[in-house]
Amino acid sequence: MLVVEVFRGEGGEIVGLRARGHAGWARHGQDVVCAGASAILQAAVLGIIRHLGLPARLQAGDGYLELRLETGGGAAVQTPEAWGRAQAVLETAVLGIDEIARQYARHVRLVQRHGGESDDHGT
Repeated sequence: MLVVEVFRGEGGEIVGLRARGHAGWARHGQDVVCAGASAILQAAVLGIIRHLGLPARLQAGDGYLELRLETGGGAAVQTPEAWGRAQAVLETAVLGIDEIARQYARHVRLVQRHGGESDDHGT
C-alpha cells in the first residue's frame, strides 16, 4: 500500500509531505495508480523547489519521497506571497492524492497529521 502523509502546522498550513510504499495495483512498471500518485507528488516538489525556489529538504528513493518546507530561517518562505503560492501547490497535490485514495482505497491511503502529532515513520 502507498501511504501519503500530510504534515500540517498549528494553523493548518502544510509544512511537509511524505509518501511510503507502492500501491500494488499492478506489477512494477505497470502500476498506473502508483504512477499517478508519484506524478502528482513529483510535480508538487518541482513546484516548490524549482518554480517557487523555496528552501526545502527533500529525500527520495525507491518507494519513498519526503518534502519538508524550511519554515525557520528561509526568507522566501516567510513572505506571505511565497507562502501562499506554496500552500496552493501543496493543497492541490493533496486534492489529487485524496481523489486517488478515494478511488483506490485498498491501494492508497492519505493521512493528515496536525500540529503536534507524531511524524515518525509509523502510521
